[in-house]
Amino acid sequence: ADTVSGTMSVTSAAQLELAKSVSGDVTVRTSGSAGDLSAASVSGDVKLTQVKARGIEASSVSGGVTLADVACNRAKVKSVSGDIAFGGPLAKGGRYALQSHSCDVSVYVDGSMGFEVAAGTFSGDISSDLQLVSTFGGEGEGGQPGRRPKGGPGQRVRGTFGDGGAFLELGSFSGNVRIVSKAAAKPVKK
Repeated sequence: ADTVSGTMSVTSAAQLELAKSVSGDVTVRTSGSAGDLSAASVSGDVKLTQVKARGIEASSVSGGVTLADVACNRAKVKSVSGDIAFGGPLAKGGRYALQSHSCDVSVYVDGSMGFEVAAGTFSGDISSDLQLVSTFGGEGEGGQPGRRPKGGPGQRVRGTFGDGGAFLELGSFSGNVRIVSKAAAKPVKK
């Protein structure tokens, strides 16, 4: 399903593969796909709620992307000028890549599945509510994410939580990157 100018809203679709709008928001609720699902907007927000698919690709050029209560083995989420929020169970062996150029990237996890994370930002901060075991650079005092030891801009954090069963690749050029414990946070807006 796609539209050039207007809002796209899909609810309870059993086999959805594409939801796209050039100039408008895209909203998908309680839907799924046995394969991959792609949702995109050039100038609008993309919101997926209670969606299940093998893989999810979601993007917006000038809007935010929110995935709430989604279940997938792979997710590729991009936004140029909007926040990205991901909330849902992580799959063992799953890969989740979330990238925003100028806004924040937040992942809400319940801590039941371990993950490995590679996160980076040029002018923002990286934080995690869950204790990560650092495997590469970017550490500040007490093993917490921090600026590079020499001062300068940019942060890189690579670490593991639990068994490292899923892989998170998180980045923002000028926004913050956050891993948020669902127990300590407000739920992602649906």
